[in-house]
Amino acid sequence: MKKRAVLALAIMLSAVFVLAGCSSAAGAGSTKKGEMEVQYAQKMNIEYLDDGIVLVTDGKDRQTLIVPEGKEAPDGYEEAQVISGAAEHIFLGSTTHSSYIRVLGDDMFDKVAGVSTYDVGKGQIEQIDSRMQAGTIKFFGKNAALDFEAMMAAGVDLAFISYSDYDTNAKKLEELGIPYIVDSSGLETTVLGRMEYTKLFAAFMGNAEAANEQIDNAAKNLKEIKKAVEGLDQPKVVGGMIYDGQVSVRTGGSYFGDMYNIVGADYLYKDLDTAEPGSSKVTFEDFYAKGSTADIVFNEPMGKKTYANVGEIYTTSPLLLEMPAVKTGNVWSFQPDWFQSVDKLDQIVADYAAIVHPDAFKDHEIKYMVKVPVQ
Repeated sequence: MKKRAVLALAIMLSAVFVLAGCSSAAGAGSTKKGEMEVQYAQKMNIEYLDDGIVLVTDGKDRQTLIVPEGKEAPDGYEEAQVISGAAEHIFLGSTTHSSYIRVLGDDMFDKVAGVSTYDVGKGQIEQIDSRMQAGTIKFFGKNAALDFEAMMAAGVDLAFISYSDYDTNAKKLEELGIPYIVDSSGLETTVLGRMEYTKLFAAFMGNAEAANEQIDNAAKNLKEIKKAVEGLDQPKVVGGMIYDGQVSVRTGGSYFGDMYNIVGADYLYKDLDTAEPGSSKVTFEDFYAKGSTADIVFNEPMGKKTYANVGEIYTTSPLLLEMPAVKTGNVWSFQPDWFQSVDKLDQIVADYAAIVHPDAFKDHEIKYMVKVPVQ
């Protein structure tokens, strides 16, 4: 009798462990098909509620409920912005937004009513440029002076704006009753965190599968890059953009800091910190002091700029022309489409790795960066 009791107990325990194992396996990465889990981004979130309702928290901690047609917003979210049904006339307020959408498929651009950072023939993203030439996507002016009347006439039913334009445009959008989402991807602290904003756009536009696949593949690619540079020497690097009589440099806690860490570079502003991860201004003298010990200098211009030589970069700061890396021709600059390629940020990181460790990435073709001639 005692043996039977022991045997029965053993069978019961085995069943418990099997069930626990099954439960654990189901729980690991158990996001349902058509859903997305935010794994890396810190400035936004996506949650799935009952009845197919999606709760999005944006870069200003504002909540938005995406409510399917025929459903009602749940109780407890009285302060949340509510979007009923799918948005079909979207405004994009940043160059980066179109790159996130590109991951979701070309047909998603048919939902874009207008943009603020292009003009006809001046965009690097063909899906935007061709539609602007056809007149289906409008240019609503720069973010500092948007043509809100044109936006209303185009029937804009959802606007994506950058955190840097929030103070300028949010109040007017609210007055006009246009729902908006604040994108703070530029303040993310990791490369994957910035790339994951494809999921933010997918929450409103669809194709969660593509967004999930993109970030999973990027995570694998970055892991391989980091493994390839393990144990190698770490060249000293600085990066920045001449702006308003100073140099705007990325803080150590920014996604640029993460990028330099991934590629095995010693970023000389890694200890620079601010309340919000992103960028900070330093004097020409400070940048020169740091840059004089750097093996590589990165130029990080905003917009679609190209340079015939380093003198064009440092016209207002001749002191920086005396940095050894500048004099010996080891200055690299963004290609014009850099900020319209954040959906491919893992490939951009691979470019940085090939620049910092050329012997370890001999077969890599650098695409998003260009070496600037001395003369």
